[in-house]
Amino acid sequence: MHTTLPQSISPELLAHFLRTKKESSFIHQLRSDAFTYLSTHHLPDLHSSFSLDTLRAPDFSSSTLTITNASPEDLSALHPSEFQLLSQSFDSFDAFTTAFFTQGTVLRITQTQDQPILIHKHTSTGASTDILVIIVAADTTCTIIEHTTSDDHALLSSTHVIIIAHPHASVTYTSLQHTNLQTTTFTTRKGFAHAHAHLHWHEAFLGGLSHAAHTTTMLEAERATTTSQHIILGKDTQHFHLTTNAIHNAPHTTSTLRTKTALAHAAQLTYQGTITIPPHSFGSDGYQKSDTLLLSEEAQADAVPQLNIHNHDVTCTHGSTISTLDKEILFYLTSRGISPAEAGNHIILGFFAPLLDTIPHHNTKETIQEMISNYLPLL
Repeated sequence: MHTTLPQSISPELLAHFLRTKKESSFIHQLRSDAFTYLSTHHLPDLHSSFSLDTLRAPDFSSSTLTITNASPEDLSALHPSEFQLLSQSFDSFDAFTTAFFTQGTVLRITQTQDQPILIHKHTSTGASTDILVIIVAADTTCTIIEHTTSDDHALLSSTHVIIIAHPHASVTYTSLQHTNLQTTTFTTRKGFAHAHAHLHWHEAFLGGLSHAAHTTTMLEAERATTTSQHIILGKDTQHFHLTTNAIHNAPHTTSTLRTKTALAHAAQLTYQGTITIPPHSFGSDGYQKSDTLLLSEEAQADAVPQLNIHNHDVTCTHGSTISTLDKEILFYLTSRGISPAEAGNHIILGFFAPLLDTIPHHNTKETIQEMISNYLPLL
C-alpha cells in the first residue's frame, strides 16, 4: 500500500532548499532529480501516527554528527563518477532524503584502520536528513559503527548511506538504531562491491515510532561478497518496514541475507528480501532466511523472501519462519526455578544469538546485547 505525496513535500519546499543552500549545480541537479522521482513514486504506508504532511521548511534541521577515527569531507568532494551513484536506482525513501538532505558527508578510507570508525547521529528536534558516502580504497579493511539516537521532540531521522568497496576491500558496517519512541526513521543503505570485495551489514533496530529500512548491495565484479543481517526487537505499536536486496551483477558472487525479529504487544513487521541473479552471473551463490518470534497474539509479521534467478548454474536458497515462544522450553526453564519472565528473556536472547555472534567488534556486540537485555523487561 502506498500513500500519495503529502502536499507539504512540494516544489515550493524544493525551491526553498535550492534557494537557501549554497551548493554546486551538481547537487542542485541531484536534488531536482530525486524530487522528480519522489513525485511520481510516492512513499509506502508506514502505519505510523507521524505524517510527512506535518513537515514545513523550518522543521528540517541538521543532526549532530560525531565521527571518530576518520576525517569527514563535504559532499562536494565527490568525483563525478562517484556523484552519479547517488542518483542510481532511487527508491522512495532515499529519494526523499536526497531531495531534502540537510547534511552531506564523505569519508574516504585510504588505508586499513586498526580502530573502528565511530559515527554517532543524534536528532534533537524536527526532521534531520543526512547523506553519508563512504569510499573504501582497494586492499583496505575497515569497521564502521554507527549509533542513531534522538530526543522527544525529534519527528524524523532519515539517513542515506552509500558504501563503495573497491577491489579486495573489506568493509563491516554495524548500525545500532535506538531512537526515541516519538521518532520515525528512514534508513537506506546502498553498497557497491567490486572484484573480491567484501561488504558486511549488521543492523539492530530498537526504539522508535516506526522504521523503514532498505538495504541493497550491488555485487559489481567477480568474487564480490555481501552479508546483510538485521536484528529487530519491537513492542507497543511499532511498525517495521524492512527491505533487503542483493543484486549479482557479475559471475561467482555471493550473498547472504538474514533477519531475526521478535515482536511484542501490537508491533508489526513487513519484510521483503530479494536476491537477483541476471543471466550472465553464472556460478553465483545466494542465501536468505527470515525468522520471526511473536511474543503476543496481537503482534503481526508478513515476510516475503524472493528469488529472481535467470541462470541455472547458480546455488540459491530462501526461507521464512514465524513462531511463538516454545512452551516446552519455558516449562523446562521454569521447572528449574527460573521465573517465567526471565525464562522468556533467555529464549529471546538465544533467538538473536546466531546473528549477535557474527558481529566482529566485541564491544559493539556487548552493547547490543546489553540494550536488548534492558529492553526485554518492557515487553
